[in-house]
Formats: sequence, C-alpha cells, structure tokens
Amino acid sequence: MGDSITAGYKMTALSVVYAVEERGYAFTTGGLGNWKNVTTIANLLREFNPDLIGISTGSGDYKSQAAGFNVAVRGAVDEDMLVQAKYLKKKMMDNPDIDYEKHWKNQSTNEITYPPDVEYIKTLQDKLPLSTPHPCEINPDKPLWRSETRPTSVHKLRPGDIDVIAAFGDSIVSANGARENNALGIFIEDRGVSFLGGGQGTWHEFTTLPNIIKVFNPHLTGFATGRGLLSLSSSGELNLAGPGTRDGDLIIMAKEFVKKLRTERTYDFNNDWKMLSILTGHNNICTFECHDKELHSPEAHKKNLQKALDYLYDNVPRLFINIIPIIDPTINPRTTSGVVCSIIRRLGCRCLFTESTVEEGVLKLSSIVRQYQEAEKDLVFGGLYDGRDDFTVEWQPFFRALNAPQRIGEPEDPRMLELLEKEASIWTMDCFHFNQRGHMTMAIQMWNNMLEPVGNKTETFDRFLINKYKCPTKEHPYLFTKKNSETFFSEEHQ
Repeated sequence: MGDSITAGYKMTALSVVYAVEERGYAFTTGGLGNWKNVTTIANLLREFNPDLIGISTGSGDYKSQAAGFNVAVRGAVDEDMLVQAKYLKKKMMDNPDIDYEKHWKNQSTNEITYPPDVEYIKTLQDKLPLSTPHPCEINPDKPLWRSETRPTSVHKLRPGDIDVIAAFGDSIVSANGARENNALGIFIEDRGVSFLGGGQGTWHEFTTLPNIIKVFNPHLTGFATGRGLLSLSSSGELNLAGPGTRDGDLIIMAKEFVKKLRTERTYDFNNDWKMLSILTGHNNICTFECHDKELHSPEAHKKNLQKALDYLYDNVPRLFINIIPIIDPTINPRTTSGVVCSIIRRLGCRCLFTESTVEEGVLKLSSIVRQYQEAEKDLVFGGLYDGRDDFTVEWQPFFRALNAPQRIGEPEDPRMLELLEKEASIWTMDCFHFNQRGHMTMAIQMWNNMLEPVGNKTETFDRFLINKYKCPTKEHPYLFTKKNSETFFSEEHQ
C-alpha cells in the first residue's frame, strides 16, 4: 500500500508521457529477477520462501495482474489507505492460492507457519533445571563470595563485591537478533540476553556475565532485561550499547552512565562497586575505515576510547573496567556461507570488499583489526589509569582467538573450526552477530578471562573452555588486575 514510491513509478528520458509504474522493481513487492540483480524486500524474502505469494512481476496499475498485491496508487494520500486496505483484503480473499485465515502475510505457504514447526536454527542454549547449582558453588576450594565489608581497593575485589554492572558498545553488545529465527530479526535489540549487559532470568536459561555474577551477589543491579530500544524502554538499564554506534560515541555513553549513576536511586554512586565492559569499533572498521583512514585509524580508535576512559577516571569512584578487543569481522566469510550471509556481509561490512578478491579483502581488513586491538592494548597497559586504588582498566583478550591467519592460504586454527562446526548455531542469520547460544558461549569466555592473571589470559583456541567455568579459589579469590597478578606470580596468591 502507498503512493508512487511504493508503486515503482518512474519516467523514461523521452517525456512525461511515458511515465510508467514499474511495480516489478518496487523496493517492497518487486519480484522481477532475483536479489542479485533486482534487490527488493520481496526478492530477499524469496530466498527463505521461494513460494512467496503477492509479488509484483511487471509494470502496470494496481488492477493489473502483474501488480500482485502491490495496490499502491500514484498520487495517493494517507486518507486513501483505508480504501487500499479494503481492496487488498478483497484481492487476498479472491485469490485461490491463499488460505486467508491461516497464511501469514508476507511470509507463508501451506507448508510454513510462524514460528516454524521445526526449529531450523537452534538459537537458544540448553536450559538447566533451576535447582542445578553453579559449578563454582560446588567447588571444594571456594572462598567467600562477597567480602564481609566493602573493600576499598579494586585489587581486593571478589565477584560478589560487584554491586552494579554496565556495558558500552554496538549491536553485538545490545544483542541484536539474539533470539530471532530470520534475517530481519537482526534489527531487534535483545539486551536482556547480551553476554556483557543482560540479566534476564538466571544463568540456567540465559548465561550472561551479569547472570553469572548474580550467583555471587543476587542483589546485583544495572543489567538489562527484555527486548527493546534503549531510548524507548527502561529495561535497558545500564546496557548503554547502541546498534550502529562507533568508538566516537563512547564519550556519550560515558556521560549517560555517570548521569544515571548519580540520579537514579537504584545506585549508591559513592559506595557501590561498579563493573563496566566495553566492546566497540566494528562499525568503524567495517563501514568507515576504508573511506576515511585518518578519522577511523587505529590511533583515532585509541583516542576515542581514551576520551571516554579519561572522563570515567575523573568522575566515577569504585570502577572496574573491562576492555574487550574488537572482533575480527572476517570470521564471517572465513567460516560461513550461504545467500543470506553473502547479502548481509556486503551491506554490513563494505570495507571487506575494497580489494580485487575476497581473500585479499580478508587479509587487509584482518590486518587493520590487529592494529585496532594493539591500540586498545597499548592504552590499557599505558599506565594512565593506575593512579587510583579504586579504579582499574583491564584487558580481556579472548576474542583474539577469532583473528584471521596473517597470510593468504594459511590454514585456520583447526580447533576453532572444530568449535564452530560443533557449535554451528552460535551465529544469527547474518553470520556475525551472536545468537543467544553464542552469547552464552562468549559470557563464559569473558568470565574465565576475568579469573585468569594478567599475562596468562586465554586468547587462543587451544585454551578455550567450552561450557566450563574457572572459579575463584582461596589462593586467588579476587578478580585479577594487573597489580594483583604480579603478586600472584611472585607469591602464588593474590
């Protein structure tokens, strides 16, 4: 339904007399050709359902056979929508190929219902009974979960001492599409199951970093619950990530974070221990770096991250910050295939296609990823944030295991391929974002990194623990920092 735009109206170069409604090319219902030569919503949907009904196949007005169910009229105004709706209903009811009551409009045949009868992608982790104890709860060497009094040093911080949890980042951190079974679901922000900022339910059904920490402190606050845009929902809490955001937006998130901590009664600004995790830069490197190398260089990435960290260092007491290195987006073409992945990677990571071959594009982009990661690491270990005993910035490098080989033709890590084959369903349908099952996997890696001393953290697949947890012990009851890691290596305790 609509006006001349929806009707595919255009004019030839000859004269306005030759104005024609090219409905077969309309971005909504156009069904000429296929998505490769005529990219429309209808042609994209046909990749999932070849028997899609209602597509437009040629030119003509809304009454023509070629119009399908495109009932848009050139010159229509909003008051005309009711007329178009009634006409559309009549066309559907008169069409013998349609089961008017049962068919889902825009997505069904007599063989498909919504949601699918057969779960063709396993998006969710396997649930455990709520009575199942967390592995760390049955550890015979377990220490106190929470200090008897609030610690004054970040280097003596137990997992249960964390009172508030937050996250900054892009669509990976806002968990876009995490529980969706179709490509269009990537637009749905599912913050409640984000591995860094989601706290919906418990770790038994949604394993996230906040839900793991809730085992140690059931009164944890700040985590997100449910789906929805951050700006339209209070359930986002302190998961301040936003789809499409870049590293330059971190300072905006930092200021909003401080504002919320200061003004919302949920938080004790001066006394609560806060944990903040930051993962960003994917939109810079995938969409903008190849067009403006100076503005989106590794050094610029470092400066934008530093700007946010400087602000937090000057304004927030009792803060433990995790910096997670950017994920190498070339993991998509290196390990996945299929029409949907091919479409979305061209739309979502244009900088991958600046070279003459995909292999050369992978090599070039992955090299820039490593430079971004080194810039992040240099900032963390540069000593800028070591001057306060209640503040630390730590490096959790587990995502570096996804980095591409550094030469064309060099084989991938067989352990990574084995994991991705075994856990084939950790991706959403765009083959880059994590589905909820993937968020579970990454939450456990994140937790394990935090329980490993600096200088000996897992960042290769030979040390990955799939669905296995590291736990605090009496020898190392605290979250590892640069400072207490030195003590651990020299004295074998923190």
